[in-house]
This record gives sequence, C-alpha cells and structure tokens, in this order.
Amino acid sequence: MRLFHMNGRCLAFLTMVTALFALSGCAQYQWMKPGATEQDFQRDNYACMRDSLQQAPPVYQTIDPTGGMPVQQKVRTTCRQQQGVTDCNQERKNIYRGRPYTTDLNESMRNSVTSACLNAAGWQLVRIESR
Repeated sequence: MRLFHMNGRCLAFLTMVTALFALSGCAQYQWMKPGATEQDFQRDNYACMRDSLQQAPPVYQTIDPTGGMPVQQKVRTTCRQQQGVTDCNQERKNIYRGRPYTTDLNESMRNSVTSACLNAAGWQLVRIESR
C-alpha cells in the first residue's frame, strides 16, 4: 500500500475533506489505494476534478462583509476665525471594517463530487499519524 501527498492545487479540496473528519492537533491526510502508483492517483484525481468542474462549474460572487454600510463614522471639525467670526466645518468619513472578497459558490460541491469520485475509484482518505 502506497501513500501519496497532494500537491498545492488541491489544498482547498483537502481542507474541505479534512473538515469532514474530527480533527485533533495537526493531523495529516493522504489518499491511499492498495497496489496503486502515484501515476494512478494523478490520473484518477485529474479525471475526478475534470468531472467535478463539469458538474459544478465555478460561480464567483463578491461578498461585502459590511453589506456596504459603514460601521462607524469619523467626524473631523475644523474651525477658523476671521474678523471676529468663527466659521466651523465638519468633515465626515465613513469607516468600513473588512474588505470585500470573492468566493466560489460551487467550490464545496465540487470538492464533494471529487471526493466521492475518488472513493468510487477505490481511493480512501486516511489519517496519517504524525511522529
């Protein structure tokens, strides 16, 4: 039985799959299949990822954590005096917390489809004990 490390492209996939397991500490997981080679895993993984992209293509959406609304307003008052008359101005500045970000709405579904496909091909995601 051979073990195969997943490459960086699969980080999001591995993150989603490992969330399905109860994690304690810094556990690592690897795909295993009795008698399989690394080339077998690469072939099966590529085919499963391709199928998942067809079933759940990327759908990107921009998320604004503030909903576009300021969470705080900063007011700056400046005054000047001219010929015995005081003239004041207020400058208001909206402060937003969090920045908008883009997310793929189908990423979780695509990861589930890929995982199910690999399982159907005989692969199992196995926890590797750290030494």
